[in-house]
Amino acid sequence: MRATCRTSDTTVPDSMRFGEPWSHDSVFYALIRDGREHKRPWLKNIYVKPFGHKPNCAVLYHSEADGVRDGAHLHLNPRAGDSGEGGARGGVEYAHTVQRTAAIIGSAIFLVIAPGTLAVYVPWYLTHWHFAPPLFPIARVLGAALIVAGLPILLDSFARFALQGLGTPAPVMPPKRLVVTGFYRYVRNPMYVAVTALIAGQGLLFGSVTVLEYGAIVWAGFFLFVVAYEEPALGEQFADEYKRYRANVRRWLPRITPWRG
Repeated sequence: MRATCRTSDTTVPDSMRFGEPWSHDSVFYALIRDGREHKRPWLKNIYVKPFGHKPNCAVLYHSEADGVRDGAHLHLNPRAGDSGEGGARGGVEYAHTVQRTAAIIGSAIFLVIAPGTLAVYVPWYLTHWHFAPPLFPIARVLGAALIVAGLPILLDSFARFALQGLGTPAPVMPPKRLVVTGFYRYVRNPMYVAVTALIAGQGLLFGSVTVLEYGAIVWAGFFLFVVAYEEPALGEQFADEYKRYRANVRRWLPRITPWRG
């Protein structure tokens, strides 16, 4: 990759990661990605951010290694008052802190509204958490096991969306990075699997066929949403990265061993 400036040519390292500072002529720069990628196989909202005295300049990328189309125009976005390594790191850390904080708050709100309603309020409304006769001899044991397994999977997956993906599961604030760690190494949709497990677990635990039927309807809704919207959107946003992930990790059935791609 090369960035052509009015004062000199600056070679951007091929190994450069977003938000990671590097120096040229004693001036520190950082590659910043701001906002969502726009349904194209290349990235649009990217900036090379100088910290110090460099003037604005147009930037051309000549590498497709990072998914950027050859010759895509990028722009330097100087930040007044930043200079030196301390300014670079401080600016990058501040930007990451703001993004992460917003993602944490958004994910927490969505956790309460969506899974909180689907997996807590509605089953409570249908059963009031009163124990009816068990549906079969080990139904309560299986139900308790599903609840115990589903809750940490759900919480861990939400946390990874915020801390690693810098976004939320809500379509209005999607992640900026594809999350492929934690339970996402075993199955592509651990949140939906966890919510379904929590609902089914309560149906078995409290002996409610109605809750089990409701859980089947919720899972059908998840299936339609994933196939019709989420997978196409992720394919457009993350292109080859998601294609490789999708080829190695199943939609609903967990892998026995974690994917380490």
